[in-house]
Amino acid sequence: MAGPFPTGDFGRRTSDNLIGADIGAPAAGVAGAVGAAAEGFGRTLKGMAERAWTREGESDAARAINAENESGIEARIRPGQGIDDQAYNAVVREKRGAERQTAYLDAVSKAKIDHPDNVAGFAEAVTAARAAFAPTGDAQLDVAFDRFRTLTDGAALRDVREGEERRRVQTARGAFVTALSSSETLLGQSIASAGFDDQGSALVGASLTEFASSLSRFGPREAFTLNGVEFAADPTRANAVSPEEMGRLFDAAQANARTSWIARAMERAPDAASKQAFAGQVRERWAAGDKAFAGLSAQDMDRLTNRLDADVASAVSGENAARDAAAQRTRQLFKAAEYGGEIDPAEVRAQALASGDLGLIAEAEFGLAHGFDVTPAELRRAAESGSGVVGGAAFDVIDFIMDDLEGSGFVADDNGRGRAQWGITEKSHPAAWLDGRIDRAEAYAIYKREYLDPLGPLSAEMQIVAGAAAVVSGVGKAREFLAKAGGDPERFLRLEREHFENLARRNPGRYGDDLRGWSNRQGKVRGALQRHRTAVRSLDGFRSDPIGFAVQKGSRVGLPPVSEVDPSAMFEGAPGWGAGIRAQAAAGREMARQFQIAPRILSEAQEDTIKARLMSDPASVMTFTKNLVSELGEDDARQVLGEVGRNPGQASADLHMASLALDAGARAFAAQATEGRRLMAEGAAPPKFESGEGLEDVQRTVASAYRTMPDLAGPVLATARAAATADAARGQQRPAEHYVQSALGRNPYNGKFYGGAADVNGAQTLLPSWVRQDAMDEVLTWVSRAAVAGNWGPVFDNGQPIPVSGLARMQLQAQPDGQYRLINPRTGRPVPNRQGRPWEFDIDTDERHAALRRAMPDLIRPRR
Repeated sequence: MAGPFPTGDFGRRTSDNLIGADIGAPAAGVAGAVGAAAEGFGRTLKGMAERAWTREGESDAARAINAENESGIEARIRPGQGIDDQAYNAVVREKRGAERQTAYLDAVSKAKIDHPDNVAGFAEAVTAARAAFAPTGDAQLDVAFDRFRTLTDGAALRDVREGEERRRVQTARGAFVTALSSSETLLGQSIASAGFDDQGSALVGASLTEFASSLSRFGPREAFTLNGVEFAADPTRANAVSPEEMGRLFDAAQANARTSWIARAMERAPDAASKQAFAGQVRERWAAGDKAFAGLSAQDMDRLTNRLDADVASAVSGENAARDAAAQRTRQLFKAAEYGGEIDPAEVRAQALASGDLGLIAEAEFGLAHGFDVTPAELRRAAESGSGVVGGAAFDVIDFIMDDLEGSGFVADDNGRGRAQWGITEKSHPAAWLDGRIDRAEAYAIYKREYLDPLGPLSAEMQIVAGAAAVVSGVGKAREFLAKAGGDPERFLRLEREHFENLARRNPGRYGDDLRGWSNRQGKVRGALQRHRTAVRSLDGFRSDPIGFAVQKGSRVGLPPVSEVDPSAMFEGAPGWGAGIRAQAAAGREMARQFQIAPRILSEAQEDTIKARLMSDPASVMTFTKNLVSELGEDDARQVLGEVGRNPGQASADLHMASLALDAGARAFAAQATEGRRLMAEGAAPPKFESGEGLEDVQRTVASAYRTMPDLAGPVLATARAAATADAARGQQRPAEHYVQSALGRNPYNGKFYGGAADVNGAQTLLPSWVRQDAMDEVLTWVSRAAVAGNWGPVFDNGQPIPVSGLARMQLQAQPDGQYRLINPRTGRPVPNRQGRPWEFDIDTDERHAALRRAMPDLIRPRR
């Protein structure tokens, strides 16, 4: 606060006291009157002189500062003590002080920016900054600057210390960047770190007093009062702002400072709940007349509370949005896991916790505990059941209820219901507790008999949700939900949730605290549903694309890992690809053995890539085939071609030609068809058959031979047409029957035809390329003898073996995988094996070929 106005020396010197006045004599009275008049006149002259000197000093200062701006020569403080010197020096000091303060504030601000949360680094930087500001030699200027510097350092240090604390709690707090004058900056820095308590209130009050003092430098030179503080007359003040305007500025600054102080204190509240409590505290203290709100009007308070309420609403909205986003992300991760994606368990847990949804948290924890991938045990169980998990849960529902929902823990007294274990209480099942204990088998039987069986047959998903509901709410309530859910497990769970909420709402005293537990329980049920769906999709993917499944998930589910071969290497013969494709073939055979699925060599992704390559470059099929035979042998090479050619299209025709080229007898015809494909691409006309049947006519006569392979029709016709085109171009065209049969694998050997389509017991079938066309019935008889002798042949419906004579009369039906089935000509149905499935056999192997050639060399040609 300003001190009393200085007394003493008024001007350049002090006037002498008047002496010798005598008021007793008239002459003396006259002389006294004259003297008094002279004295008054002297004072008038003196005041005029002082004002003139003040104006002269200020004018001198203005000229010196202008000269400084133009020449760079610094205006100096005058050593004199006269009025003009004081006025001159006040102006120069104000300019020097402002320059030094601004420069020092910039240096401190830079130190604070460079070290916002490092006190040691900040102190070192400030020490260096202080060293750059040596004393000017002017006491007033240096004292004022030192005071300013102390306040600036202290305010900045508080910010840095607060930053250090913010770093400790890992909360980002930005440093305040000021665009105000040094006084406003100090005020802002002071209130920014003040807590909403008595200490903080005192700090804000002191800062406002300092702010008022700083404003006073710009007030009138006469005495005035600002915010209850009296400021004595001071001729060095700038006289730029009236007391009324300073009062308005102070009132606005005080209102802004206090509202900002309170609002910023609220910003430090960590969450919406804390902010809500803070806003309530502010209203209570305002209503009680707390001095912390001094200077705030009702309108200021309305604006403040509106700001606080908006901050609360924003925090609530932000937290809700964050929770919603976390819940959505958690469900996205669940869906990714369901479709076989690899997910990060830590992210699943973190996102579920961030959602604040107790059910979602429980669902995530269930998945993390039980895994999101299908297990080898489940794969084997699916293989053994034949139908896998369709129609039944991927795990035992009762085990889920006992282990995950109820738990195995023993309870000595379950809320007055006696002893309990596996969720079975002594009161509800006294007979089970007669021996003083209840084992798992007893509990399992109770759950099955009293909760699962009464629900009747259900889909796997409905069995999970209804079984869990029956245990907690009763079979009757579970049946009610089933009737309303219409087979939709999600609707069932919503109905159950509404039931729980209604109970808690109607009787909060009894059920209010149970809602959290019910949410947790439903979360586990959802986790079980997720686990089942994931297993179903994984098993479906495993069956349809076992190699791809093993590549993507083998290491996660306990299958031997498979490294997928780059399909382009199969065309280009890149080093090392052969070992990779052989490893894939071995893995496919092993999975087929363990899990009773069709053996596969390629993944679906490889098939797609190979087919696209063949469509863009048909000629490459021969190189591709040659490389396959070199690395895999003819049998596996033929299987690869079959896998790639499973879907219709031109690539299938090219692959069919390549498959023919695998056989020595059909190789020449395959080369001829390849040539024809080239000629057709160059515009050669399709063949015309002037007499007899055309290609399509002939194909219809043998189509029943491959009725189980409808996709073969297109490639056979395209291959026959291409070969006929090549012959036509040479003028050697033959009957259509030749081309169609040759496209089916028929080939000449020692004047006889082998392979192709032939009639066996009144039905067309496809022959291996090394069986003479008229010998397949004898081959069937040979196979029948071997099957009966080895006790691995088919059986009648009553389980008795079919004799050789009966088998030899059956019709043959070729299958897409190269196997043959026997068809009973009387019923048209496949002959069954001992397990009730169609009996199949394969003769197109090296072992069977060798045995048949030894038995009937005239009917079986060499295979290669």
